[in-house]
Amino acid sequence: MTLENPVREDAKTRYFSHFALSHMDAMRVLKKGKILGPESEGWRNVSEHCLLGGVLAYTLARLVELPKDDVAEVTEAALTHDSGKRLEREAAQISKTQTGDGRVIVRPEVQKTIAQEGAQKGLARVTGRDQRDFATWGTKEKILRYMDSCLATLPDGKAELQHWHDRFEDLRRRYPDFNVQAGMELYDEPLFDFQEKLTEKVETDLFNLIAGKNPAFAGKHKSSDLLKIVEGALAADIAAPEKRGPMMRKLLGAVVSSGTAVKEMERRFSVKEGEGHRSGVTSGDMLAQEVIFKNIAAALPDAKILSEEGAGQRNVFDVNDPKGILEGPDVVIIDPIDGTAPYANKLGTWCVGAGLMRYGELVGSAIYAPALNGGMSLVAEEGRGTYVSEWGAKTPEHIQPLREHTALRDCIVAMGVDSSLHRPLMSIVPDISPDIRAWTLANSGLLALAQVATGRLQAVIQTPQKAWDWAPAYRAVLESGMVFKFFRLVPDTETNDGTCKLIPIENYDDTAFASTPKENRLGFVAGEPGVAAWLFEKLPKTGWADY
Repeated sequence: MTLENPVREDAKTRYFSHFALSHMDAMRVLKKGKILGPESEGWRNVSEHCLLGGVLAYTLARLVELPKDDVAEVTEAALTHDSGKRLEREAAQISKTQTGDGRVIVRPEVQKTIAQEGAQKGLARVTGRDQRDFATWGTKEKILRYMDSCLATLPDGKAELQHWHDRFEDLRRRYPDFNVQAGMELYDEPLFDFQEKLTEKVETDLFNLIAGKNPAFAGKHKSSDLLKIVEGALAADIAAPEKRGPMMRKLLGAVVSSGTAVKEMERRFSVKEGEGHRSGVTSGDMLAQEVIFKNIAAALPDAKILSEEGAGQRNVFDVNDPKGILEGPDVVIIDPIDGTAPYANKLGTWCVGAGLMRYGELVGSAIYAPALNGGMSLVAEEGRGTYVSEWGAKTPEHIQPLREHTALRDCIVAMGVDSSLHRPLMSIVPDISPDIRAWTLANSGLLALAQVATGRLQAVIQTPQKAWDWAPAYRAVLESGMVFKFFRLVPDTETNDGTCKLIPIENYDDTAFASTPKENRLGFVAGEPGVAAWLFEKLPKTGWADY
């Protein structure tokens, strides 16, 4: 891949490899089309072409600020847009009447191909020849068309980004007969002439979308700079994990130091002032916070902190009103000891956790469970994956993103300790139990999420929690190919009987980091996508107690 903004080759390789592993459903489609995997000899360049297209579409979709689901849809479409090319070429070769690019050009076959492409639905249609429905296109279609216009293949088979004007010039030289015949069938002009003019319109529309959201941006660039803008954003994405690497190692060191310091302490559980008997604190919580604060101050002196054990110090957010928390370049969210009750009773299911957030995006996780598996540490970074160390291992294990979904009958599902306070939730346990292997109790929510990230649990169900009970593990879960499905419990004004109803939430927002009021807090099902969706659907929608 050629980038206008140079990046380290090893960083680029890591980024693209992780991107592919994070989109395994699309990779399976490419494998089915025999352009990826053992049967792809001679065709793997097409899968590389698709991968670059997916990255380009993903980057552009984020630049125009598409909603999360739309980003996922356009990325998936780009990754699979040429998945059928090999099978199409092999079918065409049977007729022995074809151009150098492998496409049949006799008039009946051209008409047949056009008819087949016209039958395609969704985004896939815009990467074909027939774009006569351009007037109906939305932003997703335009992104996919622009992507396809800017992908080229070098003589050695490698995929590269190429300005669309140069790309169409190359296509005219390589396929003159196909250009004329296919174009005249559709537009009464050569195909690549029409597509070039269309791409120019698409480029202008996409640039205006970006400029409209960033007024200062418009004065520095013009629409013809769009590909360079995308390349710059991609180069920044590739470099970001490399810049965060030392920071995450320091954060993991702070977490491990904190856990080590409190592991051997005497423990006494004390109820927090103004809280119920289930909410407590120990001297270990306070020492753990002191140690981790000190380490963070040394490693990340400009970072702001959100911690369970409160504010009152410089650079520490008010837990009830963390204004500006989504705006900072370095925000660390800490739970000094998650699982205070098991910690106080010298059980092993507790941990220390810290999450790194940059400008509202949770990009790193660091978790240490000193009393589990000889000391289990977990670290994750956006774009670099999740790694676990335990039993004194000298080299951490890279947790591969989820490849194959676990059958329900083999699933182990955890339920948070607060779940037992909600009768409607407990009532679904007998309905779920026959379909899964086992339930387990999540004495530490963060540790359960770490076990989800490592694939040892297939899902965890948690009722609404404070941010430090999930945010430190958020990135580890996502980097492992798992998902969060969030919800809130809000007063049910329709029944007006004092109960709450469940409202699905697409993603966290700034209010999720404020401890009060309780309606801010997020509940969730986290785990394998299919298992999480199945469990989420079974959650009661009404009748929840006002917790």
